[in-house]
Amino acid sequence: MRLLNVLIYGKKALLFSLIGFTVLLSLRQEGRAMIVPAQMASQAPEAGVNRQEDLAKIQKILENKMIRQRLSQMGLTEKEVEDRLSKLSDQDVHQLASKMDSIMPAGDSAGGVIIGILVITILVLLVIYLIKRV
Repeated sequence: MRLLNVLIYGKKALLFSLIGFTVLLSLRQEGRAMIVPAQMASQAPEAGVNRQEDLAKIQKILENKMIRQRLSQMGLTEKEVEDRLSKLSDQDVHQLASKMDSIMPAGDSAGGVIIGILVITILVLLVIYLIKRV
């Protein structure tokens, strides 16, 4: 009898843990935009800096509708953004491009969405399986 109670409560704990984990996975990050200063703090030269690749990466991120909207709310036009980017040194452009990888707005990556859907599907199937066994 005691073993049966342990198994039942263990399955319930697992079920609630899976539900909680699913809820945590469904939370989204908020994208943010900010004004790029003309002179970034870093002055150390970096090896392998390719300005054209970094500018292309920055331009791709700036084409995002949410980013453009936020920049326009801050009072910046596309021309002003381009002017500020042209004033940055190679190291500053590289640093900005590197930081933009980490602040990419959520939902931009299709791979992340597909993985999230797969995880949720597996968890739902597991919960259904556990419920049928109880």
